[in-house]
Amino acid sequence: MRAIRIFGQVLAILGVMLLALGAGLWFAGNDMTQAAGQLWFTLDSESLNTTQAIVQRYLYPDLWDWVAVPLLQRPVWQAIAILTVFFVVVGAIIFMGANRRRARMFRP
Repeated sequence: MRAIRIFGQVLAILGVMLLALGAGLWFAGNDMTQAAGQLWFTLDSESLNTTQAIVQRYLYPDLWDWVAVPLLQRPVWQAIAILTVFFVVVGAIIFMGANRRRARMFRP
């Protein structure tokens, strides 16, 4: 149970870190209306290619086409907002679900 709560907290913290990344990119003067993939390629093309290879080889090949590519085609601010909300909400659901106590059917 404790590991599940920690996993939920890690996801929520990851969402907050993505929000901080977006703020940092904005304060650095990057164009937040360009495609996320274009900005990532401009900043570090090698990590983009490595991420694609890892997802397609070791996770699930269609995950890149169905999830990553549509996110990378969105503006940077939208992609970061979507990922932030996703991670925070899923992390909170996992954390809160792990904290719920099961009701006893019969009380002694």
